[in-house]
Amino acid sequence: MGYFIQISNDSGRPIFQAVKNYPEVSFASSALFHALVTASLEQGFVPSVLRADDASIALAVHGRAGARLGLAMVTSELSTGRTSDLESRLRWRLDALYQGALLV
Repeated sequence: MGYFIQISNDSGRPIFQAVKNYPEVSFASSALFHALVTASLEQGFVPSVLRADDASIALAVHGRAGARLGLAMVTSELSTGRTSDLESRLRWRLDALYQGALLV
C-alpha cells in the first residue's frame, strides 16, 4: 500500500511531491496529469477518478486560470470497491490536501 501526491501550479510545474511505499513517479507522469487536466478544462470538466486493477488516480483543480493549483494522487490503497465509494474517499483526501496547501 502506497501513494504518490503532487501539487502543481498552473503551468504544470510541481511545487510539492510526496511518495510513500510507491515507485518513483517519473516526469512523464507529471506531464501526463497536467496535460489531462488542461485538455479537460478546455472542454469544461476535470476527470476526478481514474481506476486500474492495482491503483486509483484522483485529480482536482482549484482556482482560476493563471492561479490554479492542480492536485494529483495515485494510490494503491484504494483500488477496490464501488467507484462511487472510492470517489468520495479520494475526494475527501484531495480536499484535505488542498486545505493543507492553503495553510502553507
